[in-house]
Amino acid sequence: YTKEEMRHLLGALASDLRCIRSKEFIGEQSDVLIVYLLLLAVRTGRNPSPIFELTRDALQPHPIKPETHALLTTYKRRGNNISVQSFKLKTNEIEDSVSVTASVATLIEVCEFNEHLTHRAPEKIQNSLWLFESGRIFEKGKIICITPINVHEMIQRFVARHKLVSDGVKDKSSSPPPFQLTITRLRKTFATKIWELTGGDLVRTATALGNQPKITDTHYLD
Repeated sequence: YTKEEMRHLLGALASDLRCIRSKEFIGEQSDVLIVYLLLLAVRTGRNPSPIFELTRDALQPHPIKPETHALLTTYKRRGNNISVQSFKLKTNEIEDSVSVTASVATLIEVCEFNEHLTHRAPEKIQNSLWLFESGRIFEKGKIICITPINVHEMIQRFVARHKLVSDGVKDKSSSPPPFQLTITRLRKTFATKIWELTGGDLVRTATALGNQPKITDTHYLD
């Protein structure tokens, strides 16, 4: 994504997060969760599947700096790998453009938000971080979680609510299309930013992405 697109996206996320924390957010439970999920995707650059499969204990205290840092553990099916990332518990900004406290530690807020649903959830998803009560007529009241199947609808609602658009239209006579927001593209944007911040260091970029340098070079930086 371009810097302008990311600026608008981060602004929209910051706006929603403020409303959520002040109890002024209007929307379904899934609309709240998608804000946290997108913040996590922006901040960590993780693949979609590991994000969807995050468990309620994915965030753990740092063994050396528990007061200021935490460890986020994700599981990557392909290669059967476990990835552990260290993050500051608090930060005063999302990326470098929007002032708001929104670090990976916001996952703690998610656990508090949907803790009351765990005892009603099917056993196989009880430990999912992304539990919510469905608002659909045919499954109203059912406890489900965010999946690759239902996430697109939630993202579309987020994009529509904030009227996010693409800045890729060059013809001024044409209306810009809606912003095509996906977790995969957020990961690629994350890779590009890390590459720039590290001065083109392939190894450090690959480490941040949880990949081998060859994979990072072929699938992201190329």
